[in-house]
Amino acid sequence: MPKNKMTYKEVEVECPKCGKRHPVKIYERIYATDYPLYKKMLKNNELFVFDCTETNERMTYVYPSLFQDDENNYMVLFLPGFTASDIEKTDFVDLIGLGEEEYQKMCDNYKVRVVGSINQLLEKVLIFDEEMDDRAVEIQKAMLANQVKKESGKNIHSFRFELLKDHKYGYTVTFTDNTTALIKLDMDQYYHIYLANKKMINERTPEGFAYIEAEWGVESLFAMADQFAKDKGKGKGKRKKYQ
Repeated sequence: MPKNKMTYKEVEVECPKCGKRHPVKIYERIYATDYPLYKKMLKNNELFVFDCTETNERMTYVYPSLFQDDENNYMVLFLPGFTASDIEKTDFVDLIGLGEEEYQKMCDNYKVRVVGSINQLLEKVLIFDEEMDDRAVEIQKAMLANQVKKESGKNIHSFRFELLKDHKYGYTVTFTDNTTALIKLDMDQYYHIYLANKKMINERTPEGFAYIEAEWGVESLFAMADQFAKDKGKGKGKRKKYQ
């Protein structure tokens, strides 16, 4: 028997096309280890949706949900529309429904993140399931973004981590003109980013539910460049690949 119980409630949702109301289950807390079906549903884009019997169309319906994986030790809190500017005004202790001590213990035992979209939630799940570091991923994206923009001559809409065949990884780049490109993830570069900058990465990671997305990656890349310039100025020379 599963040790954790899924928490959900039923609500009525109106179809945005025809106006018909449908009963929909919304999952406030998803225990992916005990209920792996829900992780599969997320990956197949079947979780935050409902089917309209009138139009025979599948509609997206988003709502706050905490996705918890005990096997891989992470929690991702999905708050639709959440951005970096919401961090300061969000009381996560109250939102999660725990006391201060229990909340701190949870944050000490899990990687905890907050995201604002389904795509961000899915990306975190894919990264953590592969035992990779989402912070190094975001910095690598920031490093690649300027290069891709320069080479393509196009503006970038999104940069998403993807699983490829044979346990390899890549990034799907979507441009503002709706065209896409796939870039293979350079694992040597990824490990270099993480291992050579681990102290800075940890210092730049907020306590509790952290919002680690594109803006964080860009700011961290600038911090890396500043530190490199300082080290060079002090005569430390070129940094080693691994520290």
